[in-house]
Amino acid sequence: MRITTLATVVSSILLGAAVAQAGDTKISQDQFKAADTDRDGSITLAEAQTGIPKLAEKFSSVDANGDGKVSADELSAHYKSHDKSMEADEAKTPKTGE
Repeated sequence: MRITTLATVVSSILLGAAVAQAGDTKISQDQFKAADTDRDGSITLAEAQTGIPKLAEKFSSVDANGDGKVSADELSAHYKSHDKSMEADEAKTPKTGE
């Protein structure tokens, strides 16, 4: 029981951290919870298609372990990876006026 509770708390914190950095393109913790209709802590493709279509569009790239579910950890890792790649692209782009 304690491990499950701890895992839920950690997942919520990680998802919250991803959401805290979020612009309007990121999925909020509330959206994630609402889409998780079976309340197992992850989102299947069917749940994403119904609740978060923008996640369904990129589901296979977010589902890092290929188990057919996207966990809060996978979603957070996806955003972190995406943020880092955007930062790298911005670093390569010459700035105007310099």
